[in-house]
Amino acid sequence: METVFGLVITFVMLMFSIYKGIFIGYPLLISFFIFVMISLHKGYSIKAISKMAYDGGKKSFVVLKIFILIGAIIAGAYFGDRCSPMSSSANLIANLTETELFINIKNMLKSAVLPFILSLILYFVVSLSSPLNTASGGIDKAIVKSFEISILALLPSIIILVLSIFRVNVKISMFLSIALASVLSIYIQDYKINEVLYFILMGFHLDLANPLYLIIKGGGIISMLRPAIVVFISCSLAGIFEGTKTLQSVEKLLLKANSRSSLFLYTTIVSILTAAFGSNQSIAAVLTASLMDKAYKQNSVDKYQMALDLENTGIVLSALIPWNLAAFVPTSTMDVSPVGFITYAFYLYLLPITSYMILRYRKNSTH
Repeated sequence: METVFGLVITFVMLMFSIYKGIFIGYPLLISFFIFVMISLHKGYSIKAISKMAYDGGKKSFVVLKIFILIGAIIAGAYFGDRCSPMSSSANLIANLTETELFINIKNMLKSAVLPFILSLILYFVVSLSSPLNTASGGIDKAIVKSFEISILALLPSIIILVLSIFRVNVKISMFLSIALASVLSIYIQDYKINEVLYFILMGFHLDLANPLYLIIKGGGIISMLRPAIVVFISCSLAGIFEGTKTLQSVEKLLLKANSRSSLFLYTTIVSILTAAFGSNQSIAAVLTASLMDKAYKQNSVDKYQMALDLENTGIVLSALIPWNLAAFVPTSTMDVSPVGFITYAFYLYLLPITSYMILRYRKNSTH
C-alpha cells in the first residue's frame, strides 16, 4: 500500500510539474526521498538503500555513454552526407535551387568549420566525464575473412574524391567509380559477372551465415525507387500548393522577413514544421524551398545563399525529429532510442545556431 501511495504521489507531482512548466527533476527528487522513507519503514538500512541507489545510478551512466556515442555517430554521418558530392540531399537542394553542386559544397564546408570545431570541443569535454571503453567485436577479423583487402579496393572511392576536386560531373564520376568497382569485384573479390549485375540492380548482401550479413548490405538501383517516388510526390504536392494557392496565407506571412537573419530564422521554422509534418528530409527540403522562394527573391538574396540555408536547416534538423526517417532509420538500425541521442548530436543543432548568430552579427556590424 505504501508503494502504491508513493507511485500515486509521484505521478501527480510529475503531471503538475509538466502542466506548470516546472523542472521535472524536482518531483523526481521528492519521489526519491519518499521511496527512501518507505524503504526505511520496511526495515532496510541506510547502507543497503545507498548501495541499491548507487547500483541503479551506475546503469544511467552506461545508457548516457550509449546516447553520447549514437549522437556522435549520427551527427558525423550527416556531416559527411551534407557535404558529399554523392549525397542525395545535396543533389536535391542543387536541383531545387538551380545551383551548381560544387559551389554549394564549397559554401557548406565554410559554414561547417565553426560548428565542427565546437562539436569536437564538446565531445572532448563530455569524454572526460563519460569515457567509453573499447572492445573488439571481431568485426575486423570477419571483414578480412570475407573480403580481399588491398589498396586497390580503395580506387573507386579515390576516383570520386579526385574527380570531385576537379569538379567533374557527378554522373561521370559515379559511372567511372561503379565501372572500376565492378571490375575489382570480379578480379579481386572473385564475384561472377551475373552476381555483380545483381548487386548493382538489387543491392549487395553476403551469405546468411556470414556474421556481417546484417552489417554490410544494401544499395542497388531498386532501393532508390522509393526515395525517387518520395521526391516526385513531394514536388507534385508543392506544385499543387502553388497552383491552388493553398498556402498563400503562409507565404504572405513569410514575406515579412526583411533581413538576412530573419530569412534564415523563418527558413529554420518552416524546415522544422515540414520535417515534422512530412517525416522525411526530401519533403522538408521541397516544401521549404517552395514556401521560402518568394521571400528570398523579395529580399534579393541569391539562390546559392538559399541553397546554403536549406542545407543548414532542414537537411540537418530532420535528424533531430524522432519520427522523421532521417532519425528513425539510423536509430532503428542501431536498435537505440530515437530520442536519447538528440542532446549529444551537437553538430546537428550547432550548425543552424552558429549560422544564425553569424548572420545576426553581420547585420549588427553594418549598422
